[in-house]
Amino acid sequence: MTLHRAAQILPFTLVGLLTTSPAFAFNVGEFIFLEMDAADSANGADYTFEPGDYELEVVAQSWYAWNPWGDVSGCDTDGGDCDHGWITSYTVATDVDGTFQGNPGAGDPRGVWETDVLASQNTEILRFCITESQPGTISLVDSNYSDNQGGLTLSIYRINTLCAGFDSDGDGIADADDACPNDADNDEDGDGVCGNEDQCPGTEASATVDANGCAEGGDDTGGGDDTGDGSGKSGGCSTATPEPGLILLLLGGLAAALRRRSRAAVR
Repeated sequence: MTLHRAAQILPFTLVGLLTTSPAFAFNVGEFIFLEMDAADSANGADYTFEPGDYELEVVAQSWYAWNPWGDVSGCDTDGGDCDHGWITSYTVATDVDGTFQGNPGAGDPRGVWETDVLASQNTEILRFCITESQPGTISLVDSNYSDNQGGLTLSIYRINTLCAGFDSDGDGIADADDACPNDADNDEDGDGVCGNEDQCPGTEASATVDANGCAEGGDDTGGGDDTGDGSGKSGGCSTATPEPGLILLLLGGLAAALRRRSRAAVR
């Protein structure tokens, strides 16, 4: 197993040859090529993963794919879905759980192939995000056995330091492009306040709302209307303040009613 480093140019130009060392780190914008021989017991490498987005891709250099069975059998007419054959599976293991986005356990989600070239042509780029510095190991999924054949050459690339591809709410929009990165419904009521902060999630999009997403002058308790009368206030209470003239009119009417009652009682 060997490591190559290369500048960020295409085609990939190998500019050096390194042997693996524990906690080997990735620089942003730099490719590292990891060659893993399936017949080599040291078919993996230890790295220090700093925060950022990473891409791992099988590239056709020294190795295309590998065969842990040493034979090919049971393939379909397209040379795929074999019982035994060539694969591009590898693992990415870290000491800290829950920091990956994507599928860190499989570099080949689509099966076993009749030739190493077919396997290489049908691999997918593995993308993941590391949110905190941690050690990790990239290796083949099988130990060294006498019938192992081939191996993998992986291109490993650290894109940035920001985890721009991280999708916290799982809505398919990367946090860097998501106006509401912690709200999978993305401000469902359209009032400009994300759902994870919206205490009044039912306000109309045209309403003027405060920082809590509640209509200004309305209920900001977040309790909602539990009376069914549409008032928007817990208990059905209105938050409106009557006009002063209306208050005087009501008081005058109340006073007149009390006077009539008093006269009636005297008679």
